[in-house]
Amino acid sequence: NNIPTPLSPGDRMKQETFKVFYMGQNTIRKGIYDALYGFFHALGECNDVELTIKTDPQSVEYGQPDVAYLTQLAAGGCCQRTPAARVYVATGNLEQAVVDKMFKESSLLLFPSRGEGFGLPLIEAALWGIPSVYVPWSSAKKVAEYPCNFPLEFVMDAAYGMRKHGYDPRTQQYAVPLVSSIINRLTEAYLLWKTQRYAYFNRCLPARKEVIQKYSVKHTIEPVQQIL
Repeated sequence: NNIPTPLSPGDRMKQETFKVFYMGQNTIRKGIYDALYGFFHALGECNDVELTIKTDPQSVEYGQPDVAYLTQLAAGGCCQRTPAARVYVATGNLEQAVVDKMFKESSLLLFPSRGEGFGLPLIEAALWGIPSVYVPWSSAKKVAEYPCNFPLEFVMDAAYGMRKHGYDPRTQQYAVPLVSSIINRLTEAYLLWKTQRYAYFNRCLPARKEVIQKYSVKHTIEPVQQIL
């Protein structure tokens, strides 16, 4: 109901760190592996970059990895030396105000999800005035297809690693993002932020305006009332 207020252009220009934000389950479908490998290959050796991961706690029965340990493995396999980029991992329940602060202070949402029913983090990123790296398939194609965002190349493959969630890899597929594309898109976003910071954020304003028109309470009450 309350529409977020992004950081002002002046505050954005003062930021000295390119802040990448990953939000989602630590599962194959949500792209936690793809996000980490892409991030460290693209930006791991940059000293003005950080990655914040907001995910759920480790759940052995669902095959979820410990994200802090997974981060160490990805860093070790992707960087020639100790990464300069900082990584922060938050698990469990957080107050909405804390999540809002993460969005507000971020420079980019990294969201390589292989399939979405809606893709709420993509909407939230637009409301906070930041672009997203996303897979243009399933609902994400509709909610994130704005010029300011960074679509990934992908291939269709078996929905593996999700049997416990009801997926059958013999008959169902999802969109697997190419790690090379994640590397290229993250690099592109970082260089644009580095050299044209005002333009980087200003190009998100039309997407924010359209998202408000489509999804705010004011604009959705009437259609919902008609359905009911």
